[in-house]
Amino acid sequence: MRKNKIPYVIAVMLILVLLIGYVPYKGMEFPLLGQIKAGGWFRQGLYFCLGLSFTALLCEEKMQHGKILARENARQFVRGAALAVFCSVSERLYFFVVGTREFSGIEMGLDLLCAVLGSGVMMAVLALRASKEKGCVHSISRRNFHLDSISTYRSQLMGVAILLVMLFHMKSVRATFGGPLVGKIISCGYVGVDVFMLMSGLGMVFSLSKNQNWANFMRRRLVTVMPAYFAVAGIYSLMMIFAGDCGWEMLVLNLTTLSFYTGGDGTFNWYIPCILLFYLVTPWIYRRLSNPGRRVAWTVGLCLGSYLFSGILGNVFELGRLNIAFTRFPVYVLGMLTGFAIKEKWTFGWKDRIAMWVGGILFGGLYLLHEGKVVGIFCGHWLLFAPLAFLGCAELGALMKKVPESFVGMRALKWMGDNSLLLFLLNILLIRAAWVVCPSLGWQGIWFRRAVGVGIVIVEILAVAGINRVKKRLLARKKFTKAT
Repeated sequence: MRKNKIPYVIAVMLILVLLIGYVPYKGMEFPLLGQIKAGGWFRQGLYFCLGLSFTALLCEEKMQHGKILARENARQFVRGAALAVFCSVSERLYFFVVGTREFSGIEMGLDLLCAVLGSGVMMAVLALRASKEKGCVHSISRRNFHLDSISTYRSQLMGVAILLVMLFHMKSVRATFGGPLVGKIISCGYVGVDVFMLMSGLGMVFSLSKNQNWANFMRRRLVTVMPAYFAVAGIYSLMMIFAGDCGWEMLVLNLTTLSFYTGGDGTFNWYIPCILLFYLVTPWIYRRLSNPGRRVAWTVGLCLGSYLFSGILGNVFELGRLNIAFTRFPVYVLGMLTGFAIKEKWTFGWKDRIAMWVGGILFGGLYLLHEGKVVGIFCGHWLLFAPLAFLGCAELGALMKKVPESFVGMRALKWMGDNSLLLFLLNILLIRAAWVVCPSLGWQGIWFRRAVGVGIVIVEILAVAGINRVKKRLLARKKFTKAT
């Protein structure tokens, strides 16, 4: 059993939310904490949670009490508090340098105090657990679980992801459900794309472990993805051409995925070109992550480089949809790290789960409270949910272990996960078709728009079921022909 290193990467991603977000983007600044005007209590609570989370992440797997505790684990306390302090000092210095706010020593002192308190509380909890055990050493990882449930229930998790994406796309036909809170939760459905990225990265590790070369790897990926993409993107492009929204050149650009880089009216969805871009560099990343000693360093470096590239160059060049790729790339790399964790049976303790849930929910709360200040800025809402995408899959996979696979809900999720690519592509096509058929859709009544949204989901599910039935019959006929 190897100690889980994923929490360290999650900790760095949370720090990135605080620090990399300060890069000015197209005349705007994104000082996430500095824009919070909800009262000092929220800021102090934030730093308390940061101190708690970072300390839990850095503590050793075995806790010792007595004199040994004071000597050995004081280092972990200092490190955890220091990380939260580093965030606070960096924020204050940033505002002081750019001159947007005065440097307040009192506010910074309160931040530091809360960070140290959070770190101390976590250390006290860990020490209390250790002191209850007879003897000197007590493992705090009695409730460890492995991440193999993510790979075991990969199809079901992808089914959950495509459901989230379809709910999110309801906004495209202006179909709203429930009150403001439900609407905000649905508006977070793009986290399903993060789950897709995570699962794709995980699957690539198992695929490349079969000693494939780069050419065979890419050929398999293209055979898996491109037939469905060509069919749907071709129909989409022709529909847009005959609707008068673009010229014939867009058909070529969409089929070759070049529209991802050029943009323009009639451009098909960004996801497939983006994932193909990731596939190109996946074998290279796999070789780097295969070195256990440098695995975490490479993961952190790739995450940091991706955010910096998107944030800094986004001010100089019109990166357009490439920003989406660069801000999703860290989740893909985290998925590859998860693949190695599953293969090598890394342990995943309760303290890791607590720390990441505290951090993930904390930043998810920032999004819900300050949506208007976050959405539209280069790394805002995508980065906020990246930690929860991983931990949510781990927890949901563990929960699925307790549900019989014969349960109709599990079978439905598995079917949707197995057909998630085609469901996703058809969802994009049918949403656009709804606007072509009814250009005044946005001005129709709410119940009409809801009916259109639900109808799109029903039609695409029936279409995928029909396509699968045809494919099954053709395959059976082919086998019969060979046998005779």
